[in-house]
Parts: sequence; structure tokens; C-alpha cells
Amino acid sequence: MRLDTSAFLAVLLASTGFSQTEAAALLQVDGRTVRRWLEGTRPTPKVAIERLRAWAYALDQTAEGIIMRKGVPTVLLLYSRD
Repeated sequence: MRLDTSAFLAVLLASTGFSQTEAAALLQVDGRTVRRWLEGTRPTPKVAIERLRAWAYALDQTAEGIIMRKGVPTVLLLYSRD
């Protein structure tokens, strides 16, 4: 089964909380490039998916660490300016 990279990219952006502009800056590409990846008009490079996946994992681990160290229910808010 072939992975729909544009859908997967959208999920990764949602899980990181990055806007398209922020992801473009972090990946060192133009904002239009990220938009085209999301639209499926250009293929998303594997390196971009791998970097976003690593950031999503790191953010998830950070959130889990914050919650577990507190010992009480904690909320981690992620603010996006989109």
C-alpha cells in the first residue's frame, strides 16, 4: 500500500502545531513549496517527512515528560499564530 504523503504531511503538521510558514522555515524551503506538498502537486521529499516526524516525536516526548514529572494532571498548550 502506498503512503499518501500529502495527507501524512498534513497530520504531521497538525501534530507539531507548526503552520505551513513555520514548517517551511524549519525545513529551509519556500512556503509555496510546503503548500504544493500539501496539495499533492509536488512530491514531498523523504527528508522533509523524516524531519517533521522527528519533531512530532520530540514534542510528544516533551509533553509526556512534563505531564509525568508533575504527578498531577497537566495541560500543555501549543499556541499557533495561523
